[in-house]
Amino acid sequence: MGVASAFNRVLREHVHIHAAWVPVTSPITLGDYGVWRDGVFAPIGNIREYGVPIERVSGRGVQLDFTSSGVRETRVVGGASVPAFPAVDVGGELQLEFANAESFMLKAGTLRSTRITNIAAITRALVKAWRGGGAQRWRLRYKIVSEVFEGSDVLLLATTQKRTRVQLRGSARALSRLRGGQADASLDVCSNKHLGLKIVGGSGVIGLGLFRVRACGTPSLSFVDDGEEADDAAIVDEDGQLYELAAEDEWDAAIVDDAEELEELT
Repeated sequence: MGVASAFNRVLREHVHIHAAWVPVTSPITLGDYGVWRDGVFAPIGNIREYGVPIERVSGRGVQLDFTSSGVRETRVVGGASVPAFPAVDVGGELQLEFANAESFMLKAGTLRSTRITNIAAITRALVKAWRGGGAQRWRLRYKIVSEVFEGSDVLLLATTQKRTRVQLRGSARALSRLRGGQADASLDVCSNKHLGLKIVGGSGVIGLGLFRVRACGTPSLSFVDDGEEADDAAIVDEDGQLYELAAEDEWDAAIVDDAEELEELT
């Protein structure tokens, strides 16, 4: 398993979001659509191509702090181990020992989400494009970015080999901010083995919420109680076919690449 798919697996299992690859530097945005490629989402366009305006809303920010099991941390100031870094401008070092390959340390001072709100309009437009055929025909296997999770002051380290030792060096004040999830770009990173990924400081998209349009067959009659709203992400076309915009949220399922679609794209 490569670093990209391993990182996606970690986010899916522990945070319940999909990975934006490459994290922080990727230009993925709301409304992008694409396929699974090498275990991660690969964008190939945006639903604006189908004449769909995107309405959005932002959520509150939360702190993200994840470290794989089997990681030992040692804090050093002035050549001596300390329980915590003091918030002073003296040299310090955070020593990390990763026991396992494909281990991760991911911190973000703030992780904030932005999501699409006009789900029903998107479903109708994409179903029309799927039924219409032609060059702009929609494929039901396409996944849509319906939510982006942007992190600030990000620290992301990924190992490729067992027993990788990493040192983060800088002022004790900057190292102390890591407890709050904030990574200062001034920190130096060195390791005894190759790192699969190293991001220190900066802001950008880390994770994604993904949906897809799916055909669900012919609906049966249903009754809605007063005051209860019907699902606004489902529509029935003129032939009685039911379609809905469904979340890609089977977090325990292994990702299977969209092989047929990849052949068309290459």
